[in-house]
Amino acid sequence: MGLERKPTEQWDRYSIEAEIKRRGKSVTQLAKDYGMSDRTVRNALYHPSKKGEIVISKFLGEPLQLLVLRASQSLLSPQLLQ
Repeated sequence: MGLERKPTEQWDRYSIEAEIKRRGKSVTQLAKDYGMSDRTVRNALYHPSKKGEIVISKFLGEPLQLLVLRASQSLLSPQLLQ
């Protein structure tokens, strides 16, 4: 169930947000469920935010390296992928 993706395919911020909504949550609700600021989780879609990225990764059940959470892949820190 969920989006059918190839193992090497990466998600963009729009597909991540759409999948969160498809699963019946908003970014704000997701943040509250994990006891975090909604700003922290929302920022992970646009800027480096390790805590927000981890919340999204856990909720979607996808490894961090498959989620491209920012507009430019060059911003993705290799330390976040480990």
